[in-house]
Amino acid sequence: MSVATTVGYSADGNATDARESLASTPTRQMGSIGPADTIVCTDLRSHVWALLSSAQMQSRSADRRNSQRFPYPYLITVTPLDLSGRPLPDDQFVVVGKNISEGGLSFYHQGPLAHRQAIVSLDAADGRWMSFLVDLTWCRFKAQGWYESGGQFLKKTVTPPQLGK
Repeated sequence: MSVATTVGYSADGNATDARESLASTPTRQMGSIGPADTIVCTDLRSHVWALLSSAQMQSRSADRRNSQRFPYPYLITVTPLDLSGRPLPDDQFVVVGKNISEGGLSFYHQGPLAHRQAIVSLDAADGRWMSFLVDLTWCRFKAQGWYESGGQFLKKTVTPPQLGK
């Protein structure tokens, strides 16, 4: 039986297509499920690969950006700015990052955004906060009450005091 690792090699060290290797894995029955409810692992794996392939194709075709994006699945603190550019710390909220690039970022949140500009603060790996002034240029309703928004970095800025502690 050939089992692929995440780098796409079989157990004997030969390069292989991970999808082919997964599809050739034998089926098994789950311990608590009766014979009539047997789950076929190859069908499950094929279904997951189809989902991953369609998501990858969809994201490639929708890409209109000039700089490479990187996944950023971390929490981001958003501090909205009023019309004169002053931070509104009482309106601060946390979002879940999606992507980041040299030019900007995107994130998921619940509820539409009321402000066009904000300071986004990201917790760096070394414990420092890194903050940027962002022009929030788009917001889309996704599903199940979630929104996806994004914007362009305008400049680096001072981290709001309540986060810098």
